[in-house]
Amino acid sequence: MNMFNSFKYNRTLKIVWGLSLVSLILIILSTYIMFSDKKEVERQAAEVVAAKSQRASVFAEELKPVFTNPKKLLIESIKVNINLGPVSVAEDGSLDVPKNWNEGGWYRKASKPGEEGNLIINAHYDDNYGRPAAFWSLNKVKEGELVKVIDAFGKTYTYKVTETFYLDIKDPNRLDIFDSVDGISHITLITCGGVWDPRYGTYNKRFVVKGDLYVPGEYAGREGEEAEGENVKSENVENT
Repeated sequence: MNMFNSFKYNRTLKIVWGLSLVSLILIILSTYIMFSDKKEVERQAAEVVAAKSQRASVFAEELKPVFTNPKKLLIESIKVNINLGPVSVAEDGSLDVPKNWNEGGWYRKASKPGEEGNLIINAHYDDNYGRPAAFWSLNKVKEGELVKVIDAFGKTYTYKVTETFYLDIKDPNRLDIFDSVDGISHITLITCGGVWDPRYGTYNKRFVVKGDLYVPGEYAGREGEEAEGENVKSENVENT
């Protein structure tokens, strides 16, 4: 091979190597770009999914039912129509009663109308002179009858009576009537019953009415509307 051919060969070899190197760089560069693009697409897709999920959770929060304080109790079968106010627990551990003989008290730490758990309402049986008070006729309520509670929004929640009974004020298991672990909305109505016991300055028993939320659709309607629907299930209440 003469000098000219040798130079030509070397030049060709350099060109081939140069082109190969350029091709390799282009392949690496395109692979990097493709990989980066894929990562960016995946990142953007993840952001979209996260945004949708966040929007869904926000909407889910918005769609949760809002429960508020009870304002009125209606039992048409015994002609009870009374206003309700909050009560707490007295120093001796018993449930406070309303100061107004003709009003009912809802226990402020119990469930609200329609909310799972126990909505606990008490009222006086009679006043200091033995005259009828708010729950004078409560012991005439029968199983299957309806109890309506109107909340601060004007919604009416209807409960169906499932059980009525007398409970001795010294019954060691008397607080069991407040238990509620089944995820259902219950109501418990309580008033005095039995005979007057001068030793304790109160009646010796409590009359208890228990009921389950009676759902016509999802809620029981608005004030003044008639409730109709399907039965859900019930549980217990408290002591006055």
